[in-house]
Amino acid sequence: MLMNDGDRMKVLLACGGTGGHIFPAVAIAKALQAQDPSCEILFLGAEYGMEKKLIPQEGFRLETIEVTGLSRSNPLAAARSLAQAARGLLRARSLIKQFNPDLAIGTGGYVSGPAILAAALLGIPTMIHEQNAFPGLTTRILARFASVVAVSHEAAIARLPQARRIVVTGLPIRPAFYQMDKAQARAKMGLPPEAVVILAVGGSGGALRLNEAISQAAPHLLTKQELVLLQITGERYYDNVITVAKSLGWPTVWSNRWQIIRFMHDMPAALAAADLVISRAGASTLEEIAAVGVPAIVIPSPNVTDNHQEHNARALAAQGAAVIILDHLLTAKNLLSTIDGLLRNPAQLETMAQASKSASHPQATADLVDLALSLL
Repeated sequence: MLMNDGDRMKVLLACGGTGGHIFPAVAIAKALQAQDPSCEILFLGAEYGMEKKLIPQEGFRLETIEVTGLSRSNPLAAARSLAQAARGLLRARSLIKQFNPDLAIGTGGYVSGPAILAAALLGIPTMIHEQNAFPGLTTRILARFASVVAVSHEAAIARLPQARRIVVTGLPIRPAFYQMDKAQARAKMGLPPEAVVILAVGGSGGALRLNEAISQAAPHLLTKQELVLLQITGERYYDNVITVAKSLGWPTVWSNRWQIIRFMHDMPAALAAADLVISRAGASTLEEIAAVGVPAIVIPSPNVTDNHQEHNARALAAQGAAVIILDHLLTAKNLLSTIDGLLRNPAQLETMAQASKSASHPQATADLVDLALSLL
């Protein structure tokens, strides 16, 4: 696939902040290079995001710019953010002119704003991908400049009236989520084939209230001898959860049946091993849950812009794949009651699992790559 008068094709990918923005971009990059091994990829990220570690680990070149979110409550902070955004736009423009891409793709995070705007102003074909059912401010602004907007949820279309073109693609995730079955996953993770496995995860950054509720509920859950609890705490909350668990008698009392995990590198295996997952409602997390086809109890984070996690959760629940507990209603008692109700009803769990699988988008990565390449 040759571009630029015989040179190899070059693609710029802008993403940052959380794994939910980074991993879809990585999936697109790998799919592009699978189609054309000579394709040259450059990632643009934020100076202090997770991409500083994750992108080089994936084997891609990364350049960074300084950019932060726009404060909506502090005028002084907002002014500083706008000034920084202007500097970020100039830095992005300079990097893009040096790299001279044939195509620019943004998958979210604050860095997508200046990167995709700079590319569009330079006349480069641009695509942005919105993962949430309620599009963020960056997407709403960029929609009028981008050549095409890809969305994960049909509900997002009505909220992007300025977009030139919108296509529903779903959300790209790693192929491994579609390739792992339960028996294979449990063998890989050393879990008993006959166990009832509950997986609790708060997203790439962890979730304080979810961790607290799970930790308080754990002793009651583990009275069921066949139950195994996998609690992925996130880096920030690992030490706190360990302290609470030890005060309750862990690890002596429950041995390997309450596994407290700082960060799970093999999420496809963890999800595939689970009979039930308890999670926040980040778009990537919910797409991964659907890809595996596991029933979910979803607790949307209220600490996100435009309350977009609740919109994501309701989109999945409307398809019959999830039960929602709102964050302000989350207690150990409420969580235990919901878990117990589901575990006592295998038929409901099976229906939810089937609905979850039906909500997935296994062709999302391929569709996004095809859509991006069509701009050329």
